[in-house]
Amino acid sequence: MTWFFLGAVTVFIAAVLVFARFRRVPSEAGAYASKKPLSDPEQTLYWRLREAMPECVILSQVSFSRFIKPGVTVASRRRLFNQIAQKTVDFLVCLPDFTLVAAVELDDGTHQRTRDAHRDSILRSADVPLVRLHVRDIPSVEQLRAMFLK
Repeated sequence: MTWFFLGAVTVFIAAVLVFARFRRVPSEAGAYASKKPLSDPEQTLYWRLREAMPECVILSQVSFSRFIKPGVTVASRRRLFNQIAQKTVDFLVCLPDFTLVAAVELDDGTHQRTRDAHRDSILRSADVPLVRLHVRDIPSVEQLRAMFLK
């Protein structure tokens, strides 16, 4: 009888934990608020990229998994996908047929060198050219054009 009681309590606690983990967030008014998808410096860089590269498509806040895929055996595919699943690049510069020209990262005070090094190695592994800029020194339209026309 004691084992039955302990088992029932364990199942009950497990059910409560599962329910708490998957319960829905209330959709009541005010639960969420919209915000701009790009910060002010990101907006500045976006418009400069558009002007510098009018023949290109400029995409912002793109998930790595939209332009990189694991290219190895099935056994390691899930592990490699998990490494890119939550990562995004600030901008992608693409040709009109969406062939990649370069990924562009705009660094600010929140960037961490070790995290950036890992991201850079993933992009290098996929042969995606990377342009890394700093928020305090956003290049002019002419400078950006020169960077991409090398």
